Amino acid sequence: MLSLWVLRHAAAEEQAPGRRDFERALSERGRRQAEAIRARYGGDSEQAVLPSLVLVSPARRARQTAEIAFGGIRGCELVVEEGIYQAGADELMALVADLEAHPEGTVPRQVALVGHNPAVALFARALLSEGEEASSPPGAAEALRRSYPPATLARFEVPTERWDAPLWGVGRLVELFSPGAL
Repeated sequence: MLSLWVLRHAAAEEQAPGRRDFERALSERGRRQAEAIRARYGGDSEQAVLPSLVLVSPARRARQTAEIAFGGIRGCELVVEEGIYQAGADELMALVADLEAHPEGTVPRQVALVGHNPAVALFARALLSEGEEASSPPGAAEALRRSYPPATLARFEVPTERWDAPLWGVGRLVELFSPGAL
């Protein structure tokens, strides 16, 4: 069983004239949202169950989200993955499949991906298995299909031993967390 965490970056500053979208930082609200994710998953606790690898978009707001939520946690490696920024859902799936290229014995079992909409939402929705409402927390699958606001994190269990196995439509939604209007 593999575990895949799909996180949309937290709330960012508005686009300013003359500044590239890529350079937008988290807003104060976004910082609070990322801190809520860290607190939720016990990032500072010895008992925390966290991803061992976090693939992060190079965009400033995504990096900041990952650093606040997962940075500095023992056993949790943050890796900036250039392909996440401006990727579509299929490209995100290809990045996940490429995890099998890690040397034998080092393929991570729990992975997080921090990126942007619409790709992150489409990717998470495509992972959902048929009839997911029956096995996910009440209302979570429907909420995921309805919207994917900033700082939303969907945790999936994937019933396979390999990242390069077909993952579309096989993920069990374990949890959907969205710190919302913090």
